[in-house]
Amino acid sequence: MKKFNNNDTFNLFVNLLMKNGKKIKAFNIFIECLSFLKKNNIKDPIIFIDKAIYNIQPLIFLKKKTIKGRRNQVPNVYNEKVRKRIGIKWIIESAKTKNSKGKPFSENLCNELIDCFNKKGLSLKKRDALHAKVLEQKSMLRFWP
Repeated sequence: MKKFNNNDTFNLFVNLLMKNGKKIKAFNIFIECLSFLKKNNIKDPIIFIDKAIYNIQPLIFLKKKTIKGRRNQVPNVYNEKVRKRIGIKWIIESAKTKNSKGKPFSENLCNELIDCFNKKGLSLKKRDALHAKVLEQKSMLRFWP
């Protein structure tokens, strides 16, 4: 099996899809997802998937820090690689939770990617919930590392 156009996003996507070391199976699922995207009249699935991941990736997270003997949650910023990884994980998790009877997983993954591109779906709700938690802890920004 060769790398898919030497693109880091796709190799990361395949590696996160992989279970129990079955990379060929994960690669085939991803290729089926690309074919479903082509059937939905999406001209360039490469750019489409990158934009969908970009719409979902979280910007900030809460890190526990001890300040004056108390454990507080302080907002921090993710770097680009971690953002992309978490965004892909959330897309895969939300595609797994969709129970479409009679549909293969690759089609559920395709539908979730379309929802992410259109700024809808379960993974966007997850990101918004995380950002809302961070906004609640806005007062702890003075302890930013």
